[in-house]
Amino acid sequence: MDREEFLRQFDDDYRDDYEEEQQRKEEQAPRRRYSKKQIEEMKKKKKKQLFFRRAGIILALLLVVFLIVVLIVKAVQAMTKPSETVATPDEAVPVQPVDPYPYASVFNKPEIADDKKTEGHYSTQMSDIYIYNNMALDTFTGGESDAQSYADTISLFKAKAPELTVYNMVVPSHIEFAVPQRLLDSGSVQTNSQSDYLNYIYHNYTSDVVPINCYNKLSEHAADYIFFNTDYQLTALGGYYAYTAFTEQTNQRTLDLKVCKEHVIDRFEGELCYTDETVSAHPDSLHYWTFPYETYAERTEDMDSEPYEIPIFYEEEESGTLAYGVFLWGDCPLFVEHNEDIDGDKKIVVVKENSANSFVSYLTADYKEVHIIDYRYFSGSIKYYCQHNDIDEVLFVNNIYSANNEDALTKLRAIF
Repeated sequence: MDREEFLRQFDDDYRDDYEEEQQRKEEQAPRRRYSKKQIEEMKKKKKKQLFFRRAGIILALLLVVFLIVVLIVKAVQAMTKPSETVATPDEAVPVQPVDPYPYASVFNKPEIADDKKTEGHYSTQMSDIYIYNNMALDTFTGGESDAQSYADTISLFKAKAPELTVYNMVVPSHIEFAVPQRLLDSGSVQTNSQSDYLNYIYHNYTSDVVPINCYNKLSEHAADYIFFNTDYQLTALGGYYAYTAFTEQTNQRTLDLKVCKEHVIDRFEGELCYTDETVSAHPDSLHYWTFPYETYAERTEDMDSEPYEIPIFYEEEESGTLAYGVFLWGDCPLFVEHNEDIDGDKKIVVVKENSANSFVSYLTADYKEVHIIDYRYFSGSIKYYCQHNDIDEVLFVNNIYSANNEDALTKLRAIF
């Protein structure tokens, strides 16, 4: 037997012996058996592992799809967006503050009817009164420096009484709503823009003063009987529209004039009645409205006297030059109006001169007490008065001429 044949025979013998040994070990080793419960648990475990493996694959695919969509959208935006220069920090455009009172920035000029032929002229009795269409109209000469002085005055009060809510209303005058543009353009009458003046005021006192823009409400009703033709003042109808501006801009309920009772005084001859014969030949009538709830007032005749109780309107007032006294019974330093039927205990102080007389009583629809201070006659401190009477709202109401008069502002500041 040669060497190769011997080695082959040895491998065969060794393989046979190895396989026999392995078979013997397997037969001798104990066989492991699993219960049905164990088998079920192993199946569940494998199913769970398979579920999570598949879920992971699906989530990975969704993430890839999302990233692809984002990249596509950004690419499209980059292609469609107009090219622009990126501002450096020094060139960055400042963010404009949001105006909390946008209604104070918009002044809607009235549409004034014009027959294209009626002319006007200045009064020979009062050089600043313009006579047009049987109306005596006070011209306006105020400018920015005057507006700034008024704005500073209202801001001063707010600074002295930061705990109070302070409103400010400046009432424009009749001429702004009566003279057609034709006469302004021709130079027949010289009068400054009152909307520009009011706009300057509303944007130059501190931001914690709340502006009340009654200009637009009056403009909407310019064709109505909102100003007396023989006087400087608003009629009670004009006062009502000023009141609706206040309630709307302070988010309060507005009294409906239809539920009130109208009264008429046939003849009212205002302060401007005799500035021209065409005006005196056409005197005003005076309308006012009483309210569908119980009211009464306390009038203080002067600062040294005690208040006494009276109705809020002087309903016995007669025709003539004093008919405007139906409101508040005429001027006095302090007049407090009460609504006996209203729920709650809201109170407000109104600081005014006589331009507010036809307006102020409507506030009784919204306030339990309306404390009316005429700063021309009142002495003391408005802030102390509010503290003493548990009042946290103050409304300043001035006609545009008082807001343009330094003597009036000096009296106003004296009671801060």
